[in-house]
Amino acid sequence: MVRVMEGNKTKMTGWKITATTIFCKDIADEVTLIVTENGTITCTGMQRYFNNDRKRAGGKTQCLGESCPTMAEHKSIVLAGKLRSAR
Repeated sequence: MVRVMEGNKTKMTGWKITATTIFCKDIADEVTLIVTENGTITCTGMQRYFNNDRKRAGGKTQCLGESCPTMAEHKSIVLAGKLRSAR
C-alpha cells in the first residue's frame, strides 16, 4: 500500500491488502483486522474467540463475529480511502 499526500488528506493507492492491529474491548485482547481490495474483512480474534453458540470462548468476553461494529467501521474507513484513490 502506498499513501500519497493530497493537500491535508492521505489517500491510498495501489493496495491489495491492509492489516491493522487494535485492542478489541469485546474480547479484551489484541486482534488484527485484515481488509482486502475486494472488501473482504477478517479479524484474527474471531478465529480464537468466536463460537456459534454465543457462549464465552476462552474465558473472555463475547466476540460478536460477523456482526462486530468495530469490523464494520474499520472496513468502511479503509474502503472509503480506496474509493478516494480511484478518483
